[in-house]
Amino acid sequence: MIWTTAQETFTSRNQWTIESVLKQHPCAAISVYSNTLPLNVFKTLMDFGFNVKVVRYDFSKIVKVDEPGYKWALETPRYVDFPHYHIHTSDMLRLLLLFKHGGSYVDMDHVTTGPILGVRGPGRNIFGGERCRSDNPDCLGAKELLQLNVIRAEHIDSANHMNRAGFHTVKSGDTPRYTPCNGLLLNWDANHPVIAAALREIDSNYDPHCWGCLGPRLFGKLMYDTLALPTTVRRKNIFEDVSLLPPGVLYPIDYSEIASILGPTRRYEVEHFMANTYSLGVHFYGKMTNGLKIQSGSTMEKIIHEATVFGKLPFVFLARLGVTAMHIQGIPPGILSFATYLTTKQNSNNPISSSMFISVTYHSGIATHNSDPLEASLVGRAMQSSQRGEVFLMFIEPDQAEYATRLGSPSCAVWPTFMENPVFKGPFRTANDSAPLKVGLLGISHRITVKNFFVQAGAACMFDNAVIYTNTLRVRNSNQAINEQAMKEWHLSMCRGEFVELGWLKSDDFREVLVKNDINLYVSISDAVPNVILDSLAAGIPVISSDTNSIFMSSPYLAGLLTEPRVDDQSAIYHRASHVVDYVASNRREFEKAVRELFEDLDEKATRSWDCLVKSTYKTPMCVDGGGECVIARVPTSTTGF
Repeated sequence: MIWTTAQETFTSRNQWTIESVLKQHPCAAISVYSNTLPLNVFKTLMDFGFNVKVVRYDFSKIVKVDEPGYKWALETPRYVDFPHYHIHTSDMLRLLLLFKHGGSYVDMDHVTTGPILGVRGPGRNIFGGERCRSDNPDCLGAKELLQLNVIRAEHIDSANHMNRAGFHTVKSGDTPRYTPCNGLLLNWDANHPVIAAALREIDSNYDPHCWGCLGPRLFGKLMYDTLALPTTVRRKNIFEDVSLLPPGVLYPIDYSEIASILGPTRRYEVEHFMANTYSLGVHFYGKMTNGLKIQSGSTMEKIIHEATVFGKLPFVFLARLGVTAMHIQGIPPGILSFATYLTTKQNSNNPISSSMFISVTYHSGIATHNSDPLEASLVGRAMQSSQRGEVFLMFIEPDQAEYATRLGSPSCAVWPTFMENPVFKGPFRTANDSAPLKVGLLGISHRITVKNFFVQAGAACMFDNAVIYTNTLRVRNSNQAINEQAMKEWHLSMCRGEFVELGWLKSDDFREVLVKNDINLYVSISDAVPNVILDSLAAGIPVISSDTNSIFMSSPYLAGLLTEPRVDDQSAIYHRASHVVDYVASNRREFEKAVRELFEDLDEKATRSWDCLVKSTYKTPMCVDGGGECVIARVPTSTTGF
């Protein structure tokens, strides 16, 4: 399996894909290739004994010189800003991995309902098929299908004993026209000639603008071109040991109709569908349904209940199964109600309430207490639960923690624990240095866009011959790269310096670029994304901020030097940055001394945050040698600089 987009885009629906495979094949070894998901994101599944892991990928280590796919892998940095980059990366990665290792691939928006892997699966070297659309020129008609091994439901052993009727691949009277899909590629042999041919085709004719040309259209074209040749001309049919499953097996519901099974359905209709639609899975076409709610009583909810390990199982059942800890990304439905169940008076003696630890990581965004009703409602419920002592709130941003606490919801701030120890390696810019100034203008997704990005870009453009490093920023809910448009068409095209577009950056790469600049522009509230400020200062790089809140509170020296409150004035930002560059170059030792003192103060704040965390986490205080007195153990100051 593969995940190429940001961590926050991974939801419970994608988790169900993994759980559904494990429900059918509990001994399966599942590798999720991702450079964005945390390595321990599937800890709960691993604690149950399932073999699920996140694997980092690097194209340069997967494919070697002269191997199929090498040309595309070599040129992939050129395509990072194209609209289908993430889709094509996923398409290409699955082919390269299957060619090298063999095995199976399953899309992250597919729920498996029957055995698909190994000897229990439908066979080797399997494509799933979808019903063709009129706008797809690479469909397989009756002539081509007769030359392929098309495995129908009645030929799959598990179809017989499940007492389910056969399925219909097309409407009555229609001529069968299928297209092979790459959403599920099952039980492939390593170094298979079909995968090799697909990779060579991509090397020769890659079109970064074509959405499906590395997926369904690619394999449809390969099959059509190969099978159209006379057998006297064809040296070898590379598809002779490849099988195609008709649409009803893996794609029983067309993408144009998938929304119908997410809504409320009468019970007998759900039961009729489940009894009369034989398939090995259901594709829910995430691109089309991610914004749609799976409603209670719907056919899709029924499928998820039956097909996944946990699925939409109430949290109380997880506790009864023996789960002692859950680490959840986002706030799923039911989590606050479950916390209420654990802490109500009648359940105070319930062993579940003393054995279950739940941590919920939730990024509130910029509209928590403002315009987004859903976010405001979720945080409001969490604060009410905190008031009742059911949950404890921890915020990265100190102002949010103070706000909640003042309203009677016990909270603590933990942001100072996420910082580096100050290490000044250099080399740093010196006085009268003639080298081009290196300016960092780096942000995270759309967030920096609403925090004066273009004003800061304008300020950076006023430096003669500066090298301005920026990473890919996109318009929210769009694939449009705003950097590219701004630099080519807007007033920034007259920039006196040079923009260097770095593309999308992983967190480690982000920090590495951050600390190589002479100055970083982040003229925004320092609480918002503190890592830009803290990581810069920890490396001895000055960074411009728009306020003195929290981070600079104990350092009037740094507050006066690095603060520029006029966030909408590029000239003010330019003059402030010019002054800071010259001053730090001439007073490097004094600047570093102030940074060390600041981090010592933040270190103490981190200690207090950990005290707060310990008090909230442990019902019984940790006892230390204190003359018989039981007290909360403090984390030593020397170990808190994370």
